[in-house]
Amino acid sequence: MTQLRFQDASIRVKDRSSLDRRLLGPLSFETDDDETIVLCGPTGSGKSLLLELASGLRVPSAGSVL
Repeated sequence: MTQLRFQDASIRVKDRSSLDRRLLGPLSFETDDDETIVLCGPTGSGKSLLLELASGLRVPSAGSVL
């Protein structure tokens, strides 16, 4: 059984010039019950945004998190 599934999840915001700016994604992956994932990357790469999506603190602009 799948524990976590991202289906084309992305986060977009409007910047000052009213243009869409992509902060994260689109991401598609899934984890199983017995899997562990590790997030690595430089500052500003979206690690915290990904965790916020996974925990339900943030809603994706497109796609879904199940």
